[in-house]
Amino acid sequence: MPYDGANPQWQDLYHFPAEPEDRAWYSKNPRWQQQWFNEIRELVDNYHPDLLYSDGRRPLPATRSA
Repeated sequence: MPYDGANPQWQDLYHFPAEPEDRAWYSKNPRWQQQWFNEIRELVDNYHPDLLYSDGRRPLPATRSA
């Protein structure tokens, strides 16, 4: 089944398409990263989830508090 996020018809629901050479799991495009951050931030700020799952590795290095 094709991924709906790759269909330009659904860009407003998912995100704008990545450049053809950008094949990383998470885009290296700063605009895409900002959009992803904004969406996750809205989710956390408005809904306060107990668990946030992403189907992939964390895009940023993990930090530890002392």
